[in-house]
Amino acid sequence: MVGLPARGKSCIAFKLARYLNWIGVKSKVFNVGMYRRDLVGVNMSSDYYSPENEEGVSSRTKVALHVVDELLRWLKEDPDAGVGILDATNTTRSRRKLMTERCAEQGVQIMFIESVLDMPEIEEKNIREHKIRCPDYQGCDADAAFRDFGHV
Repeated sequence: MVGLPARGKSCIAFKLARYLNWIGVKSKVFNVGMYRRDLVGVNMSSDYYSPENEEGVSSRTKVALHVVDELLRWLKEDPDAGVGILDATNTTRSRRKLMTERCAEQGVQIMFIESVLDMPEIEEKNIREHKIRCPDYQGCDADAAFRDFGHV
């Protein structure tokens, strides 16, 4: 998946996996955010996601590669595995190149699906209904979480 936060990537990923499983293609979603919470923790401020934060970039890259490796391991070890869906932003060319190279090393073809949302009212609804209720903002004031997410 490719797209900015709160643009519907996870929704698309899970619906796609559900459809593929329904037609008999075993599919699984690998959500990088869930792995990041397990590996790095929760309550990460928006600074963690800044492209200027070298430590954050390094940490996010390590987590993303870990998740890709989990996806590739699943494809290799499960004889019925058909489609692994990497649910992450993957917004930079360098990140997509890294993912493509990692998959190519294992002989796995990759396809990117981009989710674009250019309706601010739906984006705000997504943030308020989903993002600020995720474990990253547990215990935070909703308005403060909304601001931290990058909105004023």
